[in-house]
Amino acid sequence: MHSRKILYFILCAILGGVIIEFKVYGGMLILGGLLALGIFEAIFKRIWGSLLLFISTLAIALGIYLPNSANSQDFLIWQPWWYIRTMVVATDRLNWLDLELRRQTYIAENNWKRVIQVEATAFLIFLFGNLGMRFLGFWAIIKQLKGNIFNNSFNLFFLLITTASFFIPVFFLQKGVAWNTIQFNQYFLLLFSFLAAYSIPGILTLFKTRFAKILISGIIILLAVPTQLGLLWQFYSNLPLSKISYEELEGLNFLKAQNTGTVLVAPFNGYERDKYKNPPIPIYAWYDTAYVTAFSKKQTLISDEEQVTIMGYSVKDLFKEREEVFKTSDYHLVNEFLKKYNVSYVYLAWEQKFIAESANLNLDLIFENKDSKVFKVTAFRK
Repeated sequence: MHSRKILYFILCAILGGVIIEFKVYGGMLILGGLLALGIFEAIFKRIWGSLLLFISTLAIALGIYLPNSANSQDFLIWQPWWYIRTMVVATDRLNWLDLELRRQTYIAENNWKRVIQVEATAFLIFLFGNLGMRFLGFWAIIKQLKGNIFNNSFNLFFLLITTASFFIPVFFLQKGVAWNTIQFNQYFLLLFSFLAAYSIPGILTLFKTRFAKILISGIIILLAVPTQLGLLWQFYSNLPLSKISYEELEGLNFLKAQNTGTVLVAPFNGYERDKYKNPPIPIYAWYDTAYVTAFSKKQTLISDEEQVTIMGYSVKDLFKEREEVFKTSDYHLVNEFLKKYNVSYVYLAWEQKFIAESANLNLDLIFENKDSKVFKVTAFRK
């Protein structure tokens, strides 16, 4: 029995630690929940298991995360109520400018009672508007709080991470890409779904007659199912935003078959998407992504600027240098750049090209079709 507990402990530490490699936010919630639970149990119960699990999980998480990031410990920015404020004023959300104007007026008048009323209204809309029928999960929370939730480590841990997953985006934004912290809210909705499912049988026990139970069940289904069907329809009925043509995929597969080496790709040009009226548009013009790496299995010199910025790498100079290389007519600068970063291949999609005369570049064209070109860097010459 003791060996089985040790096995479960090791398994939980490994699973909890590796999550941060797949989803940083999920890893943060698990580590934060274990830390809070561990401190509580150590102080009030003199139980050290959860704290030891936190330390073990943290060690694995740091061992995985730190080699793949740099200076990203300060990626959260204190910005309370940003999502709520955006929800109120954004035209594709509530578009309730009157409420925001009233809030600003009350602040100017120091009418804090009305400010609190307006802020509370917006907060409740944000909370219950996102929850929908999941709000029934509050029944389970109330039941647990009335009981002795502190005696059940799992229930306390579950409540801690559920609460944190809601309030983190309420008070914090992510450095670089503000909207990313809303992903915490996705965990909140998922976890609250379990609470709602647990609550429904308990709520039905409050009604004595079979007819009343059937009626309440029908109302819950009637209110819950249409919104989910609407989400499914919205998701699957929309056209994909981007695409990779068969010709470009052929070029990426050719690149994949080449020997190992670093690939240089052209800088992302946000204006390219303006040439395409309707989605899906070619992925090279849609967003700065690492799609060349994903499809060719080759390391690119630099790509996906947003992601590397989030992870804290100092890459602004490299992005600027690469952009200058593609804009300059001085082929010496291009060749020096290829040599400096030990580039083996250059991949160009659609109409991407160097300004410098191609005949003077240390490049041999080894593949070409309508939508892609692959160059191999040749022996460097002066």
